[in-house]
Amino acid sequence: MIKKQDLIKHRAQYRSFIFGLLLLQVGFSEFGGGYAGASFRYASNARELSLGSAMVAEPNKGFHQLGNPALTMFTRGEEAGISLLSMSLDRSVQVGSVNMILPPRAAIGFSFYRSATDNIGGRDLMGNPVGTFSVSDKMGMLSFSQYVSDHLSVGLNLKAVFNSLPGKLNAQGIGLDLGFVYILSDDVRFGGKIENLAGNTTWKFDSGGTDTEDFPKVFSLGTSVNVQSIQLKLLLQSDTFFIPGQGNESRLNAGVEYSLRSIPSIKLRAGVHNNKPVIGFGLRIKSPGGTAINADYALDPGIENEGASQVFSLVLNLGLHAL
Repeated sequence: MIKKQDLIKHRAQYRSFIFGLLLLQVGFSEFGGGYAGASFRYASNARELSLGSAMVAEPNKGFHQLGNPALTMFTRGEEAGISLLSMSLDRSVQVGSVNMILPPRAAIGFSFYRSATDNIGGRDLMGNPVGTFSVSDKMGMLSFSQYVSDHLSVGLNLKAVFNSLPGKLNAQGIGLDLGFVYILSDDVRFGGKIENLAGNTTWKFDSGGTDTEDFPKVFSLGTSVNVQSIQLKLLLQSDTFFIPGQGNESRLNAGVEYSLRSIPSIKLRAGVHNNKPVIGFGLRIKSPGGTAINADYALDPGIENEGASQVFSLVLNLGLHAL
């Protein structure tokens, strides 16, 4: 049973979470499909997916910068992450990242994201089958973050994007993300990110012509609240997607993470992403020398007739040194 003093102690945390819920309240909708960079908007790792992708204010070992570049400051020692997404409809995603601290108050990260679809049926102008094709999109990213005060971290992602389609159609582009994290206390954080503040991709055709697409801007705000008395973490994030010349659309994502009292190294997770439920769990294994491995799993049931998608992630932490 929760003691009265525990409820009083965490009243500010509950109040912050409710305030964030009211402040960020927007409708649910399918998000950002069909526009430049859409292939990189799916979750990059299992913990992110199982928490509804509400990670703009929540550190995520091995993958901090993929939620918010300012979170790279929460790197401890050197971290390496790898994630494999086996998705329905012959889709797949592979992600790798490396993060490290830059004493005294900065951090840097490198990451790679590949999204692919195989077994795409091809047809000629008469509708006759002409075999199958594959497509892939790749993104390399350099991330940097810095504490500007004891409570505020800022960061940026510099992205290079490479796309390829059958028929020798290729595109290249660059993008820039900016983010911040405000640490209200050890248990309450607020975060924000502007994705694609600048950037575009240029397609080159066999005829010699080109076509340039601007990356849509995405504004994200969110909060992370850790309720220690019940070992529960609450995450909330609002994303607003600005479509060039067509207004905007929004979504609200949420996630909860529960630490088992009997085995604190096991985490149970659930979330809501694009108005659909996602679930997962994680296990942390720590060696006496300070090295730790995080193994995470997530399941996305998908929308109607889409099929389920599974995500596996591993994170290696090569030291637990604080900044």
